[in-house]
Amino acid sequence: MKRLLYLLFILSLPLFASASTIIKLEIKSTIGPASSNYLKEGIAAAIQQNANMILIELDTPGGLSSMQEMMQEITNSPFPVIVYVSPKGARAASAGSYLIYASHVAAMAPGTNLGAATPVSLTPSVKIADSNTTTVTTLEKKALNDAKAYIKSLAQLNERNVSWALEAAGEAKSLSAVDALRYGVIDLIAENTNGAPK
Repeated sequence: MKRLLYLLFILSLPLFASASTIIKLEIKSTIGPASSNYLKEGIAAAIQQNANMILIELDTPGGLSSMQEMMQEITNSPFPVIVYVSPKGARAASAGSYLIYASHVAAMAPGTNLGAATPVSLTPSVKIADSNTTTVTTLEKKALNDAKAYIKSLAQLNERNVSWALEAAGEAKSLSAVDALRYGVIDLIAENTNGAPK
């Protein structure tokens, strides 16, 4: 219900374009401290300008550093934050998927994808002697379980597909824009920020 209200609000903005302020940010690189600072500054600027919302155009291979800070900035924003995976051919991989799930409204351009949100461990798995199998370390289990719980909480918060979120974090699954819309991971597919949703 909350997502529907946000979506209706955003779709009605063109009717009041002269009275609305939208701050546009572009994140087109690996997620890290620079991305987090950029988002914090963007939200601060939006508050100063009495903005109605923030639009983040996203194209990222992911990254782990500062991801949680960014999720907190988005989920605690005083106004809606739209994450739009753009342009065509862009992706929201790894940490980018968490940004999608944290957003109040999620959109993707045609020909984009998201997913592969399994944390990449900083320590290698332990190989069992005289065997082709590996065993998962306790540290890896902790990182995986934490990632799954985190993306699940974001999915529940924003009424998105929980089961697919767990697959993205636990099994490194990915989706095209069309499938993301079909499975309730995003709210709309848009050609550009001026176009009508599909």
